[in-house]
Amino acid sequence: MNGPEIYATVFALAPSNHDVNTIWAGSDDGKVHITRNGGKRWTDITPKDLPKFSRISIIDESKFNPGTLYLAANRYQVDDREPYVFKTTDYGKTWTKIIDGIAQGHFARAIREDLEKPGLLYLATEHGVYVSFNDGAKWQSLQLNLPDTPIRDLVLKNDDVVLGSHGRGFWILDDIRPFREAVDINRTNEVTLFKPANPIRGIYNAAIQYYLPEQTDSVTIEILDAQGNLIQSYTGKQARSRGNSPTTAKGLNSFNWNLRYPGATTFEGMIIWSARPQRGPMAPIGEYQVRLKANGQTHSSGFSIEMNPNLEGISPADIQEQFDLSQQIMAKTTEANEAVILIRKIRAQRDKLSSLDDGQLQNDLTALMDKLGVIELDLYQVQNQSPQDPLNFPIKLNNRLASLRRSVENGQAKPTDAAYVVFEELSKELKGHLDKLNGILSNDLATINTKLKARNAKEIKTQ
Repeated sequence: MNGPEIYATVFALAPSNHDVNTIWAGSDDGKVHITRNGGKRWTDITPKDLPKFSRISIIDESKFNPGTLYLAANRYQVDDREPYVFKTTDYGKTWTKIIDGIAQGHFARAIREDLEKPGLLYLATEHGVYVSFNDGAKWQSLQLNLPDTPIRDLVLKNDDVVLGSHGRGFWILDDIRPFREAVDINRTNEVTLFKPANPIRGIYNAAIQYYLPEQTDSVTIEILDAQGNLIQSYTGKQARSRGNSPTTAKGLNSFNWNLRYPGATTFEGMIIWSARPQRGPMAPIGEYQVRLKANGQTHSSGFSIEMNPNLEGISPADIQEQFDLSQQIMAKTTEANEAVILIRKIRAQRDKLSSLDDGQLQNDLTALMDKLGVIELDLYQVQNQSPQDPLNFPIKLNNRLASLRRSVENGQAKPTDAAYVVFEELSKELKGHLDKLNGILSNDLATINTKLKARNAKEIKTQ
């Protein structure tokens, strides 16, 4: 023996997805072999452009095309931190180096092909993750909120990409269906709305993703029910998110719908204890639509809100009943709040008449506001000036209605009989206040407006 023996270790092994007798193997000394007769004979098919002493980190045979293999190798242990990524489509007879778009120093750890879409590839590197929509011809960063950390391996499970990092735990990129459609988008480069994954009520919201070939001035997303009735509309005019608004940036954009209908009418400075009336009820189980408007184009797609599979003894009909009662309570909350808004609108107009030189008319105006003030006090706790004030002052009707809805929506279940009883009582109480308000407006205010008109003064409006 002229020198020391050098032993190589098989570092990556890939049985074929198409032929039981075909096996691919890569070693830690930079060699790639294939057998097509069940291991009786192995052939060296190492890429000519792969330097010696490379480690074949991961090999992944195509699930769609026999003879196609993807290879990720690295040489960082010999102070070479460049990426080495190859593919063959003819069982290793020829190889193509596919590293365009990968940053220098981002040496490769693992490469995986998508489970459903040919040509869609994912690459794990020392500094994060890349994606290719054209079979490796061009790579793009898929970093998103992932830290700059080594990704030792990645796997695909259904619609998710699962990453194993070195020092930063496991990471999951969920719902990669838009990536699969993006393979075809690259050919047309048009505004595209991806079909949303079905949200699960109470667990997952509706993630709405869309592609813009260029940054645009405005994007509108509309949520509709199965009958085409508009539920919510959101418009965004910024490339980056400003609160819960659609973004207008070039490329892939994502918007989150929290599955909620519009909330009750509110007014400035309103302080409510233990409830959020401005947040609407959560949508029931069923079919929905999303409509995207951008660049003068309109695109639509459907999705379903599904039941939480962990719920026991609860039916979609129970959820629908919960939603229906919540909507009714919210409507009554809106009526109460709109009455307060109207009273305050009248008060602001009355204040502008304080300099009117008519003693009797001033007395009438004062009496009017006294009556309206009593109704306002019954509808809303006007002494609330800070979030802690409800501890000192009793809540009023609009707060009781909002708290009832919060109780009804606590969990996902059919409303209790007691909830209906309380709702009926509060509704009757509200009707009494509103009837009194309408009577004052029809009589007292109408009389005052007649006097104001006679003096050529500005009448008090209720609209």
